Amino acid sequence: MFFFIWEGEVLNFFLKTQLLRSFFSLFKTYNF
Repeated sequence: MFFFIWEGEVLNFFLKTQLLRSFFSLFKTYNF
């Protein structure tokens, strides 16, 4: 049970970091 909760947290963190990276790449591309 704990493993599934930990896996969910890691997935959530990974998705958040991916969103931040894509946002910063867009920011660099358009150079606002």
